[in-house]
Amino acid sequence: MSDEKILSLRNPSDSASAEAALALFGHTMRTTINAALGFSEVLTQGHFGPISEVQREALLRISRNARTMVHVLDDYIEGRRERGEAFPHSETQEPAPPVE
Repeated sequence: MSDEKILSLRNPSDSASAEAALALFGHTMRTTINAALGFSEVLTQGHFGPISEVQREALLRISRNARTMVHVLDDYIEGRRERGEAFPHSETQEPAPPVE
């Protein structure tokens, strides 16, 4: 996405632009959080080699915090729905399980 497009979404001039900005925000947040969650779970399962107990604890903390962030984002989106504020193409969902 171009810098101009991102900047135009920062200060939306109409409700359609505001909805697009919120949709972009939600998608960007979910993508980033799910990437961190998935990669930490793959590492925890030892797919790239053995990890120490300290590393395992750190990765489990990352996974726990990523899940918390998904729930915070879901609560935010649900709050917008309850207030009747549009947030197009969003669904509350759990992150996908890691690839085996």
